[in-house]
Amino acid sequence: MKKTIVIASILKPVDDTRMFEKFGISLSDSGKYNVVIIGYPSINKPAYPNIEFIPLKPFNRLSIGRA
Repeated sequence: MKKTIVIASILKPVDDTRMFEKFGISLSDSGKYNVVIIGYPSINKPAYPNIEFIPLKPFNRLSIGRA
C-alpha cells in the first residue's frame, strides 16, 4: 500500500518548481508514494501520474482570505 504525502504552500502555485518538479516528481517516481500538492492556482493545469493537484481559491496577496 502506497503512503500519501502532502506538499502544501499558500504562497507558491501548484506547479512550483520545488514542490512539483523536484519533490513531487521524485517521490511519485519512486513508486512508494501518492503525492498531493496544494497551492495557489496556476495558469497551467499540471498533470502527472500519482500526483493530485489541489489549487486553493484565488486571493489577494495582502488579504484576510490568505489566512
